[in-house]
Amino acid sequence: MWLSSRPQGIQPGERIPLSVAGQQTQLTVAGFVRTKGLPAALLTGQARAYMTQPTFEQFFHVNGVNLFLVRVQQRAQTTQTFQQLIPILQGQHVELQNSSLGQQLTTNTTGTNNLFVIISVVSAIALLLSAFLLISTITTVITEQFPIIGTMKAVGATRGQVMANYLFLVGIYAIVGTGIGMLLGGVGGYFLLNYISGLLNLDNGPFTLDPLSILLSCAVGLGVPLLAAIIPVYRGTSLTVRETMASYGLESQRSARNGSGLLARGSRIFSQTIQFGLRSLFRKRVRLVLTLLALSFSALAFLTVQTTTNSLAAMLNQIGDTYHYDVIVTEVHPVSYQQVQTALSPLKDVQRVEPFFQSRVDTQWGHVVLTAVQPETQLYQKKLLAGHWLTDTHTQQLVLSNNVAKQSGLHVGSVLHFHNDVHTAQWTVVGILMDNNLVNQNSLGTIFAPVQQVDQFQQLPADSTSGLIVAAHSHSSTAVNALASQVDSTLSSANLPGATRTESQQIQRDASEFQVLYGLLNIATIIIAIVGAMSLFNSLAMSVMERRREIGILRSVGASSARVALVFWTEGNALGLLSWLVALLLGIPISWIFVQLLGLLLTPIPFAFNPFNLLLMLVFILAITALVSLGPARSATKMRIAEILRYE
Repeated sequence: MWLSSRPQGIQPGERIPLSVAGQQTQLTVAGFVRTKGLPAALLTGQARAYMTQPTFEQFFHVNGVNLFLVRVQQRAQTTQTFQQLIPILQGQHVELQNSSLGQQLTTNTTGTNNLFVIISVVSAIALLLSAFLLISTITTVITEQFPIIGTMKAVGATRGQVMANYLFLVGIYAIVGTGIGMLLGGVGGYFLLNYISGLLNLDNGPFTLDPLSILLSCAVGLGVPLLAAIIPVYRGTSLTVRETMASYGLESQRSARNGSGLLARGSRIFSQTIQFGLRSLFRKRVRLVLTLLALSFSALAFLTVQTTTNSLAAMLNQIGDTYHYDVIVTEVHPVSYQQVQTALSPLKDVQRVEPFFQSRVDTQWGHVVLTAVQPETQLYQKKLLAGHWLTDTHTQQLVLSNNVAKQSGLHVGSVLHFHNDVHTAQWTVVGILMDNNLVNQNSLGTIFAPVQQVDQFQQLPADSTSGLIVAAHSHSSTAVNALASQVDSTLSSANLPGATRTESQQIQRDASEFQVLYGLLNIATIIIAIVGAMSLFNSLAMSVMERRREIGILRSVGASSARVALVFWTEGNALGLLSWLVALLLGIPISWIFVQLLGLLLTPIPFAFNPFNLLLMLVFILAITALVSLGPARSATKMRIAEILRYE
């Protein structure tokens, strides 16, 4: 037996246990192979193995084949070749139920492209935040070098010359940063591509850099810093010699007045030390806005990721609420439903068994999933929006899911024309229901029809089924797992092997498809949080530099190091609290927009907001501000009174 992946600890030549038809056996691992284009077991939740046909027939007690692959010389002629192949197969009395013309690779490629769209959106947000950080950093540098600017002007330097010096410095940093960023981005992107390709079992070509991407990276890496530097450099060099020498370390009267008012009056309930920290918030309003934007983006990113996670979980729970089965069996060779029911009825924990199988068909609007169910089903919970459910009295009937009806414009009474690669049909719409399952870039959604009607469409014997769903008396995980094992062994013993899963395994399989998305969103949140933390650090560092003489005065009148540190620690946490309030106002709308964007790119996702996330967001942002504020607060306590006050 050859395994399609290499589980940890298994080596070629080892024997692994298998359960076949209710009996335990062992097979020898001959090696490991990759099936290109098919998702890895980490995504699908299913391992894949290969063995010779005689071995397969021996262990699974089946004869013949139920699937064969055809490779064409020219892909452009695939459809024509298939049409020519149909009469040949039928002439050999081969029952052709369905086919797939290279659709798996197309599906994976579309999903990957949508993932790259999400990465692009997150990258654009990170770039915007980087611009805010650049403005804050350059403003910090300019503030620290006010005396140097004054000295340069005092010896005859013009404003243009001073600006040119600082822009030249920014350009040097931009060149170095762009080089490092391109190197790390290229290597990181290649590793990310390898990871995604590994999940899809695709091979990458050699490491290459697209010339257009290099030019775009250079334009962004050099252009954004220079554009972000223009405003703070222009404002910093506009000061006169007297202003640059006088403003270092002492606020102006205007700034003092701006820091007073409602905030100053409201802060009187706190100690003088905390009041001193709160009054400094609005002295530099431009810097305040930039810092709040960076911190608010950090809080918004956290809230958006948490809401997205909750929404995806709600989507999976919604699917679980729609399908009330405990065990599902798929990929069964078409067999009479009565035969299946007879085989499973002796099992004690079986409450109900229903036929249930799906196949993809094409319409003029795109692909849809044709689902065969019993009109009297009790395991599918119908949420009708219009018309009625399937009945035994109507023929050529179907029920559309809401998304199929929306995309096609069909309504109750309309006729839907569809086909697969073998058969065509036109059935009347009798109802529309709410069901967003299987809605993605490769499928408009689901259409439902009676089992016998689908059998007739696929030219199968009446009452045939290739899948079933089972409800158990006991819904505990232990009982359901035991029932799944019994169902699998019973069907295998009856020469009806299939893929058996519990409902929880099916949900975990669906959830695993989003693990790459979870990882990317969490990484983006960390990056945005780092940008916000650096912006706050710069803001507090500037506040320390601007208030050096005030710190000296505090220390000279007996203020302890703890009280001085508390001033700036209070300022940092106050900024964190303000950013939380901003995120509180914008968080729900932005989270809703992001969830809708994911719904357009991936699959419709219901918006699920948990108010508890607002408290988690507060803890998250205050944890950042509390930790980041320690650095500038500590630096303020290290200043010596003599060095500070000598600038007087």
